[in-house]
Amino acid sequence: MDFERYRQLLARPDWQTSGHFAAPEIAQWVQHQGSLTQKLQQACQQLSVEVIYQGWQENLSEKISPKSTALEQIWLREVLLKGDGTPWIFAQTTLPQTTVQNVAQYVLQLGEQPIGLWLFKQPMQRISLYWRQDPETGLYARYSDFDLKGYPLQIKELFLAEFPFPA
Repeated sequence: MDFERYRQLLARPDWQTSGHFAAPEIAQWVQHQGSLTQKLQQACQQLSVEVIYQGWQENLSEKISPKSTALEQIWLREVLLKGDGTPWIFAQTTLPQTTVQNVAQYVLQLGEQPIGLWLFKQPMQRISLYWRQDPETGLYARYSDFDLKGYPLQIKELFLAEFPFPA
């Protein structure tokens, strides 16, 4: 697995909110508004999570929200979501320190549990859903901004080549 390449693909700036998908079976996954975790669980016998990295980092990018500061530390969690043992999705979750301290302390103890099962039980709202297709690899990715009780949380998901988009 080339995690550095996956990180680069998720860091690209060319996200979009509209556009044409080559096939509706891809759009139904990439533009899914509900819990992607629950949708994945329905597509396999066993959904598992492999934690690649999690920890505090300096926020070297732009402000995550008007409530966060550019110098605020962020909690970064990177995981592989596997369907029946096959890596399907590389996901990054980013939370500013204020989000963790005020409404999301549980995220630090998720371990090998998918964040979606916890997140979609919270009083939250999806603020935006962006997507992109990498022209070099053809891989699709999605990027969601959430408002969790007034605090920001971001999730980026890269659908890997092994992901079985239904025909």
